[in-house]
Amino acid sequence: MLNKIVRWLMCEMTFFGGLPFFLLVIALFYLLGEESTALTFSLGLILLHLTTITIRLFYFKRRPKRMPYRNIAEKINASSFPSLHTGRAFFTSFVLLSLDLVVGLLFLMIAVIVGLSRLYLRKHYLIDVIGGAVMGIVLAILLP
Repeated sequence: MLNKIVRWLMCEMTFFGGLPFFLLVIALFYLLGEESTALTFSLGLILLHLTTITIRLFYFKRRPKRMPYRNIAEKINASSFPSLHTGRAFFTSFVLLSLDLVVGLLFLMIAVIVGLSRLYLRKHYLIDVIGGAVMGIVLAILLP
């Protein structure tokens, strides 16, 4: 029973590193009239994806739970390093930290759980999660 609850929780928490959540954050900031923050998230999204795709094009690393692939797009998706979910989660938390300490710290805890969820769900190895976290933090610091 506990194992089912933990698995459900990990599946739900990984959402906070997913593309739909990231797009929701961008839309929310636009709706709140915070265009500069929405632009930061939009640029971050583009750079996170371009960085991940570039790394995966030149360095293929199988996921713990192997994924089949038949073409280059599927091969990029089947590659494990870096964790894009973790990158998006840490990017979000560090941008929010620059706006509001309490909200940023809450999302930093969520980002850590997202990283743990990627390990638990056997989507990534620890080095992939660390790489994604570093990528997200560096891009959040570099963008205005």
